Amino acid sequence: MSNVITIYQQVKISSREIARLTGKHHKDVLYDCRKMFEVLTIQSADFSADYKDASGRTYQEYLLDQDLTMTLVMGYSIPLRHKVATRWRELEEKATRPVCILPNFEDPLLRLWHGQNSFVKKPG
Repeated sequence: MSNVITIYQQVKISSREIARLTGKHHKDVLYDCRKMFEVLTIQSADFSADYKDASGRTYQEYLLDQDLTMTLVMGYSIPLRHKVATRWRELEEKATRPVCILPNFEDPLLRLWHGQNSFVKKPG
């Protein structure tokens, strides 16, 4: 049994980043996403998120996993698909680094040790 639990980041790419990479207007990428969701009978709300622009106004974007990202860009030109695929690989490389490492409290001795040390008064 390991003494730690490692948490990794889930890889997603935003519709805004896809627009930036492909040179498309974000509204057009949103339209393409909605069309894809409809054809695949997927609830778009499951991938919807909000972001704020520099003026503080709230707008919609979609956060897509790899399958949906690749499905979306299959209809784009080869150079645009390549840009998105390259960026996806960069995101995956970052995601292999742990976001957080926590003690594994399933180990009774570790749980006991941590519990005792959390009540030790620290100097200062």
